Amino acid sequence: MDGGHAGEDRQRGAGPSRTTATSATASCFHGRGFGKKLDKAYAATRANWERLYETTQTKGTSEAHPFLSPNDEFAAFEIWDKSNLDGSVPKKKEMLEFEYARSALRNGLMLEARLGANPYKFGLVGSSDAHTGLSAMEEDNFLRQDRAAGTQPGAHDKTFFHDPKTGVTVMDWEVGASGYAAVWATENTRAAIFDAMQRRETYATTGTRMLVRSLAVGSSSRRMQTIDCPRPSATPRALRWAAT
Repeated sequence: MDGGHAGEDRQRGAGPSRTTATSATASCFHGRGFGKKLDKAYAATRANWERLYETTQTKGTSEAHPFLSPNDEFAAFEIWDKSNLDGSVPKKKEMLEFEYARSALRNGLMLEARLGANPYKFGLVGSSDAHTGLSAMEEDNFLRQDRAAGTQPGAHDKTFFHDPKTGVTVMDWEVGASGYAAVWATENTRAAIFDAMQRRETYATTGTRMLVRSLAVGSSSRRMQTIDCPRPSATPRALRWAAT
């Protein structure tokens, strides 16, 4: 399951903007979107407005799937792949490629080669979908907005939803304690955090507050660079965590 709804496209023209849109689903079409053929203008507009993608939350993680990444031993971690959000449409294998972030990034490169613009050049964040305002996503400190909140014995034994027509059932214990959005910002202010999100200087975790080491190859010098987070810099940088 990928969150159950398509992210809204912000088609307001090109150019820089301080508005940052976050999609809850990859919506990674090969060459058509919402019944219309994709073109360069659409791809560029989507890349401009849809800067981030929510790749994990309580209702599943949608980075990868074992069917799509059979050699990735973590691809099955806390995924919801039974149906759509309410269980009324069972999931089929042919749907999976268009619902996971890793496939969207690959399809974006294919579309860029074809159209001249990549509509799926997004950063990753995690969130909770709890709507509580609380950053309580650890397994031993997981607070949700519904009856299954808490860590006491039996708290997650009830049915989350069941569709009698399709037979699809999801239990409360299948709801994940996830996730976090990590944002690298120059300072701990609202403006600096949103600027970092606009630059896609983010990453997602499923509940751990991990620091990240990244490797990159520059296009001009072709030199390998290792970036430790937090990294030494003349400009102070702050890592901020958010869950809702």
